[in-house]
Amino acid sequence: MDQKGRVFLPKRFQDSLTRDAQDNLSGVLTFGFEGCLFIFSKEDFAALRARHAADVFASPTTRKRNRRFFSKVREFTLDGSGRMLVPDFFRGHADLDGEVVMVGVSDHAELWSSARWAEQESYDDDFDTLGDGEGFGQVGV
Repeated sequence: MDQKGRVFLPKRFQDSLTRDAQDNLSGVLTFGFEGCLFIFSKEDFAALRARHAADVFASPTTRKRNRRFFSKVREFTLDGSGRMLVPDFFRGHADLDGEVVMVGVSDHAELWSSARWAEQESYDDDFDTLGDGEGFGQVGV
């Protein structure tokens, strides 16, 4: 991340973004879990929002989570060099300053401070048990 708070998005992720009315590549930035930021294409974010549309009738905990998650959404555009500006509010949440790590995860990218990402990687020792009881389950042979 440069001193102005801009971060380069890799070309393979840029290819998933769409162009806005001014022909700039654009997407969606929001708070992620465990202290990272989520970066979505507009299409993938719209699909996520649609999956959660009925959550307004869910439990109080689910509604609270959705309020927090969806209230932090901001659209972004890339500059001519493929960089997005990460607003101060988001940089503070994710403790971003200097070296950052971007990780592709299914339908989005995650932006981490290098220190927080190192903490996440420390869990690699228990990788085989991470899916237990959470729907990931065993992968067929």
